[in-house]
Amino acid sequence: MYAANGAGIHRSADAGLTWSQVYTADSSVAISELAVVPGSPPTVYASTSSGLLKSGDGGNTWSWIYQALEADPGGTAFTYNRLAPNELYYSADRAIMRSVDAGESWTLLSDVSLSPEILLLGGDGFKALVVGESGISVWSESDGWRKGKHIYRQELHFRAVHPSNSSVYASSWPDLLLSPDHGSTWSEDDAAPSDGERLFLIPPIP
Repeated sequence: MYAANGAGIHRSADAGLTWSQVYTADSSVAISELAVVPGSPPTVYASTSSGLLKSGDGGNTWSWIYQALEADPGGTAFTYNRLAPNELYYSADRAIMRSVDAGESWTLLSDVSLSPEILLLGGDGFKALVVGESGISVWSESDGWRKGKHIYRQELHFRAVHPSNSSVYASSWPDLLLSPDHGSTWSEDDAAPSDGERLFLIPPIP
């Protein structure tokens, strides 16, 4: 289990009873999100205001695999392909990048006006939903990852994607919105117990 705060990154080996700090952040690095790729040991990525950090040994050691040209105080966005974990997507420096070798090298997918949020979806070919200042657009593997078309004009913040169907949850404060079709259509989800800011979807435990 991993968590981040202003001091750095922390790890718990006992379901949160005790924690140890495994990365110390200086004042110029704000950690915006963590992603953990299962394995023995797991690989951990930390998206920060200054770039992308990676640990290949469960958090014992860390290295920069992308350092931003300029710091983004709003944080940067990161996701990876759950079926091919070496395939990474990252937004920084007003661009969206892709790596197919776990961060060893990067290729530019598209320039954008802001460093956006990214949500990678499966299904009939992989698609990436991208939030920018003008709303949501979609990039598609079948289209060669060319610049995506807008599918929703209102700016949202992604909160979760359902692990087994096409549902995507997003917030446009104070509302929580649900898309049943990978972002093509949206409606308010009045039944969800959320303030529009926090939502976690956890697959059922077998």
